[in-house]
Amino acid sequence: MAMEFVACPEACKARLACGHACTRTCHVKSDPDHEMYTCEKPCRKLKKDCSFTAEENNEDHLCKKKCYETCDVCKVEVMKKRQNCIHSQKVPCHVDVNTILCRKNCARLLPCNHHCKKKCHEPCGDCVMLVVKKIPDCNHKVKVPCNKFLDSSMCKAECQRVMSCGHPCQSLCGEPCDPENCNHLMNYADYSPCGHKIALPCKIYQAIRSGDKVDLRVLLKHCKAACKARLECGHECAGTCAACWQGRLHAPCQQRCDKLSICGHVCKEPCNEICPPCEKLCEVRCKHSNCNNKCGMPCTPCKEKCDRKCEHGECTKLCGQVCSIPPCSEPCPKLMECGHPCRGLCNNPCPNVCNICKPDSFPKNLIGDEYEDDVRYVFLFLFLYGGPQLVGNK
Repeated sequence: MAMEFVACPEACKARLACGHACTRTCHVKSDPDHEMYTCEKPCRKLKKDCSFTAEENNEDHLCKKKCYETCDVCKVEVMKKRQNCIHSQKVPCHVDVNTILCRKNCARLLPCNHHCKKKCHEPCGDCVMLVVKKIPDCNHKVKVPCNKFLDSSMCKAECQRVMSCGHPCQSLCGEPCDPENCNHLMNYADYSPCGHKIALPCKIYQAIRSGDKVDLRVLLKHCKAACKARLECGHECAGTCAACWQGRLHAPCQQRCDKLSICGHVCKEPCNEICPPCEKLCEVRCKHSNCNNKCGMPCTPCKEKCDRKCEHGECTKLCGQVCSIPPCSEPCPKLMECGHPCRGLCNNPCPNVCNICKPDSFPKNLIGDEYEDDVRYVFLFLFLYGGPQLVGNK
């Protein structure tokens, strides 16, 4: 009779490769080396490719899966120090920071004692900081990038050399001196054909001294005598004899126009330009309002009712329209301050004349005789002649 096999009830308690204890009972007859065993306990290992050590025991870096499952790559953001520079950078834990280009500003000192202005991953050199350097040939100072090599052609200062003609060079220091193009003015011994003494550029003066034939047009071209001719506008010409072609064609007048425009304002533009529309505020006004347009623009007609009326009639139009009645030709019904009847017309300003109170100042007609008693007087405002004029009217 065969003997029945009974499993051992004792706990295995073997320590697995993962570090956990086996939870099965004795299984010495089946899978004694735990090759087929699956550990269901929580994994306590660091995540895959984690750069932390187990002793640091940071919970964020520990695997959260079961022991038998494959651990995830550690992606916790950590600050890592680079090995090839002084900078640190925050990267996922599994990433090698030295494999990433450092894009921070370079902190290295160049041989010129200036800090490198490039990015940390770029090769140092080519210092572009502006510095003041002295040019060896002339000792003038210029501001250039630190890595720039200096030569005399870079000098932009005024040349201080004296040319062979005896005049100081008028070019820049970095340019070659050219006495054949010297423009220094020299007094010409003879008179110009226009009758004025002139000064010629050195290059022309030296050519004449060398025996070259004198071109009269060249002499006329360099005459700087003031024209002073009276122009049609009334101003004195401010050009020179040469600029005005010896009086044949004057330079444009540069003085202020000062002409009286039709509106009564003075033009302030240059005399050689066409007078533009007046930009001053319009002075047209009535009893109701003032025009707010510029003087050169048309006025907006007043839309209020015309207030022109007297005991002999009344206008029925708007203020900005032509009146519906002619000016009143009846005698003024008012009394003067002296108590005598007014000698003006109705609805007009009262003239300050009285043949009774002031006979000596009473107006005379064209042949010197006094006007008749039925003559009426009106004021005519003649601005061009300096003020109001008293005129008799039948």
